[in-house]
Amino acid sequence: MAMPRNVSELDGIVSIVNATSQGGDVSDSVDADPPNVGIIFHENSSVAVAVTGGSPPAQNTSNSHQLLISEKPIMNGTISNVSDSNPRLPGPDGGVRGSMILDTEPKHTISCNVSEHRSDICDMVGDVRVQGNLATVLFASSPDTDPSVRNRTWTIRPYARKSDQTVMAHVRSVTLKSSPTARPHCDVNHTVPAIVFSDIGYTGNFFHDFTDVLIPLFLTAREFRGEVQFMATGSKQWWLNKYAHVFRALSNYEVLDFDKDPRTHCFPRALVGLRCHKELSIDPARAPYGYTMSDFRAFLRGAYALNRSVTAGARAPRLLIVARKHTRSFVNLESVVRAAKKAGFEAVMMEAEVTTSVAEVARTVNSCDAMMGVHGAGLTNFLFLPMGATLVQIVPWGGLEGICANDFGIPASDSKINYFEYKISKEESTLLDIYPSDHAVFKDPMSIHKKGWGAVAEVFLKQNVKLDVRRFRPVLKKAFKSLQG
Repeated sequence: MAMPRNVSELDGIVSIVNATSQGGDVSDSVDADPPNVGIIFHENSSVAVAVTGGSPPAQNTSNSHQLLISEKPIMNGTISNVSDSNPRLPGPDGGVRGSMILDTEPKHTISCNVSEHRSDICDMVGDVRVQGNLATVLFASSPDTDPSVRNRTWTIRPYARKSDQTVMAHVRSVTLKSSPTARPHCDVNHTVPAIVFSDIGYTGNFFHDFTDVLIPLFLTAREFRGEVQFMATGSKQWWLNKYAHVFRALSNYEVLDFDKDPRTHCFPRALVGLRCHKELSIDPARAPYGYTMSDFRAFLRGAYALNRSVTAGARAPRLLIVARKHTRSFVNLESVVRAAKKAGFEAVMMEAEVTTSVAEVARTVNSCDAMMGVHGAGLTNFLFLPMGATLVQIVPWGGLEGICANDFGIPASDSKINYFEYKISKEESTLLDIYPSDHAVFKDPMSIHKKGWGAVAEVFLKQNVKLDVRRFRPVLKKAFKSLQG
């Protein structure tokens, strides 16, 4: 059984105690639905001691508490709808909204949303049994389950880039089955919900790490305030280690390997797939509790213990220049640094190595007031900037304005970051060293786009930039001014 961190070794596991015996045997393996159970949540633990038969044992109320999660059923109790008059459930600001009231009748529900552009997600509440090595999640429907979903099957690829058929072909499918007879023996019983997701796909690319997994994971898991069990299909351990700060801030338990675990894990609730709205951003109107990108960035600051939440209005604000080694690099980097200093900035350069930790990069970025660089994954680091900071994106030649806006322009604005962009001229692109000036690359860039993303990447993403610092100067001035108010 996977051991949780910094809690008792039984944390997260449901135990059945015979009420007729004082201090009866405790088992970590329960095979059937506990009939007519009473549930006690103990202080500093998510262990739910379910008492069969008779009345629940007396307890010292000063040493127990109700477990606050979302307005969903837990075991044989349910949580009431959110009520503004009795706020108790966790909200994005760390407070609580709604109240948890245990009902006597069990509720079993399953809902799947497969209509979104970015991702599919199924949410099962009741008796859920996960057989990861078989890529199967079983939902034991009951008489109170909606008849339309009692005997149904869904297939979910739990990675948030649904429309990209190329990458999705590498993501393992998970089969969800709803049936009244779907009750294999439980090897491990959990009292917290499960979230099944994939860390395959484009993970390893910093931009995709956040837009495809980490932001969707925040959207899906944050409402549980740590009381949730992650199960990763693909389970690239090096990648999970890379973002250990994020996973530890979202869950109190170690990530389980969905693919290799032969045991049947039983949960009171499970979500397969992740919520995802748009590229590197959040739509508050569709997010639980109205979560925003500001909430996500505040979460990151907490996860990485970053000191600066807002810019300080420094006389010489620090500008971080993202330097790239290979493609889309500044050919005249020294001239760019001098121009930044002349505009009033303290210029800082960053070129993260493979061995550089995310925590180290996050601290460097958070110490700055502004950031600039050519379009690329490195700009994702703006997420670590303090509130009120500024991002300047250099847009390469080749009709990439829409891509640049979608990837970083809109997300920066959603994150309350001042955003400016500078579109280079063909004279500032090293593509002139490769193609004649009358080539379609310059005369008709969109004709390259019509050939597909592969052609765009092969041509326009392999250029470098020789910035015309005189032409760029007005953008630097605007960026500087944005930090003086």
